[in-house]
Amino acid sequence: NGQRKYVPPPDWMDPLLCKGSEVFVGKIPRDCFEDKIVQIGIVYELRLMMDFSGTNRGYGFLMYTTPNDAKRAVKQLNNYEIRPGKTIGVVNSLDNCRLFVGKIPKDKTREEIIEAMSKVTEGMVNVIVHSYARDRTKNRSYAFVEYENHRAAAMARRKLLPVDWPDPEPKVDEETMSKVKILYVRNIRASATEDDLRRYFSLNGRFLLEHVKKIKDYDCELCQDGCKLEITWAKPVNSQTKCKKRTGR
Repeated sequence: NGQRKYVPPPDWMDPLLCKGSEVFVGKIPRDCFEDKIVQIGIVYELRLMMDFSGTNRGYGFLMYTTPNDAKRAVKQLNNYEIRPGKTIGVVNSLDNCRLFVGKIPKDKTREEIIEAMSKVTEGMVNVIVHSYARDRTKNRSYAFVEYENHRAAAMARRKLLPVDWPDPEPKVDEETMSKVKILYVRNIRASATEDDLRRYFSLNGRFLLEHVKKIKDYDCELCQDGCKLEITWAKPVNSQTKCKKRTGR
């Protein structure tokens, strides 16, 4: 099996593409090729999956130069009638560049994991290892390995099976996220108090904080000095998740 590849535009100067710029195209007629696939906006790359027989495998990937063009493609091309009675399906690609690797011996360091993964895979850019707070010399038997793009991650996954993709983060629409006023912070020192956090994140009183809560139930997640803080928006819990927690299902 292979693929037919449409190369980037000849005048394209910026090699960096934002995450979320790729879409998955399915239900493509087997005798259809890239010149018949309708395109919205500027296409950076098109990959059509092929069989040895010369026909396509019914799906491919379109990489756009911006996430907005990818969103427009999903809206305008999903269920598009490419031939009389034949419609294609277009959805956002997961575009996942990270693999979850488990069952790692606890005495292996990050450097040893990087060396081992570099010998069998290509395009690796980072390895994330979480250690125990009370014993920094031991990892938690797993690591997240990041690659330069989704293709490199997919090729590595094929070589390293049964490793798998990590669970995807739940997507929240932009309108809902614009109302979020809470930050989630990891890698706080175990000795840090809520007063310490209030002083730090208010920049000594320059910003008004409504509430600070240190989750003491997760002390095992807290790292020691020398670690960088991880700060992200706290994503709202959807109604289905709340229902499951209440019913215990």
